[in-house]
Amino acid sequence: MWKTRSILLVLAATVALTSSCIFDPKPSDTPPVENQDPWPDLSTKEDVLYYVQRAYSERKPNKYEQVLDGGFINFLSDGDVNNGLPEQWDRQQELAITDNLFSPTRVGDLPLVKSIDMDVQYESGVSWVEVIPSSAPTEKWYTATAFYFFQITVQPEGATEDLTYYPDLNSKAQFTVRNTGTDAEPVWKLVEFRDLGAGGS
Repeated sequence: MWKTRSILLVLAATVALTSSCIFDPKPSDTPPVENQDPWPDLSTKEDVLYYVQRAYSERKPNKYEQVLDGGFINFLSDGDVNNGLPEQWDRQQELAITDNLFSPTRVGDLPLVKSIDMDVQYESGVSWVEVIPSSAPTEKWYTATAFYFFQITVQPEGATEDLTYYPDLNSKAQFTVRNTGTDAEPVWKLVEFRDLGAGGS
């Protein structure tokens, strides 16, 4: 068995076929479950975390794109970088990766993603800390840290058994949001995602 360092390594693995994740062969023929609840209007910071969790679980690339700020940056964990991945990537690269990950059909010779179950563990409450970004010194951004867990089941091309990816235990991520609306009518977007892995920052 191989342990993944973070969710981002799994995303890269799905696209680039790297293999440093936990492989747990198990059947998974259940189609994604559709949530009939309306999507929130992104008027609260927690709505951003809800969007990330639900967009992954329901494989909704349009909803994931909707929650990402135009200047979004994804910062990979130290473990990922030590395993040969870049330190960060931008919104365009993020959407290219998740488009493949969310596709209900096989993309080229990449593994067929059969199911995704994402849990950003924010429901018990997270603490938002105000930050003044150097890239936008007139704005106030807010950052919070939450544990996450996921289960992504794929079927590699030509394989007879499915593989299930899990993160390391106690993996955390730091989410940074900014208000792209007004004070009266806020519209929060995810501007930075920083994977802290299981060992902290």
